Amino acid sequence: CNCKRHAMPTFFETNNPISSGYPDNKHGHVQITVTAIASIKLYVAVELLHGAYYLDFEKYFGSRDKSTLRIHAPQKFSEHSEHATWLTVLDKSAFEKRGLELPLNLPVGINEGGNKDIEDRFFVNIPRNKTIANHILAKENFLEVIDYDDDGRSWLPLPAIRDPIESIRLNEEWWGQKHDFIALPYIPFFSNCDGYDSHVFLGRLLEDHPDCLSVPMNKVESTNEFSFTRKEPYSDRCQDLILQCTYEEEIRGSSEKFRWFEASSGSKLFHITRDAVTIAAFVPSNEVEDWGRTMFLDKMRNSYDLI
Repeated sequence: CNCKRHAMPTFFETNNPISSGYPDNKHGHVQITVTAIASIKLYVAVELLHGAYYLDFEKYFGSRDKSTLRIHAPQKFSEHSEHATWLTVLDKSAFEKRGLELPLNLPVGINEGGNKDIEDRFFVNIPRNKTIANHILAKENFLEVIDYDDDGRSWLPLPAIRDPIESIRLNEEWWGQKHDFIALPYIPFFSNCDGYDSHVFLGRLLEDHPDCLSVPMNKVESTNEFSFTRKEPYSDRCQDLILQCTYEEEIRGSSEKFRWFEASSGSKLFHITRDAVTIAAFVPSNEVEDWGRTMFLDKMRNSYDLI
């Protein structure tokens, strides 16, 4: 196999025993989200690492229907047939000017030399609250609001597990020499959130959150911006949506640079594209470009196209 391994979330490297009768918190439904930023073939393998559990492993995974796959792609951000989504844009100069630390949820990968690099394949997250991460399956009774592990014991949403700070803290070298900006399909700074883990993708947040109203396109009722007889529009709405997140930063100690929540009032930490951006404009088309750092996106900077 020519597969290249990908690191899993911190959840799989830690152990927080709960009152389940097992010496871990892994007995129950495990939900993983994978978000591709390149054209890839994804293979998922479950490996047995200790021969003492061979019979149990064979008993459970020897039969089918042990997993469910659901695919989500932005559908309603654009009228084009090609998938499109809003992007957030980070500018290197904004961090240098304000003396700010980089966000702790930037796309970080480990290259073949074992050093930190920009992730160029896909993101892997494990949602703490499965009923937010996949509320559609919850409605179909695959996952209920109160789920049960394989011994019938109930579970609560997983506790917040912070990534080791040394694995996610970056300095200016992360930007590299080619580009001084990056466009992301998720919200920077806000990580370790219920239902999303380290990356709150705009497409899933606005189209797939259980607290958002999704209206079929053929039933949308718009209103004219300059109409004197304006009526209430009927369309998608995310009202009173609350995200529960945990700081990844070491908030009790000092820092060499300002952390994002220490920035002065009115500071612009990032921008959002005014219109949805298609996949073709997001991925590279030549050797000079990289994902999220294309010429098309570069031209949008310092323009009306960003909010």
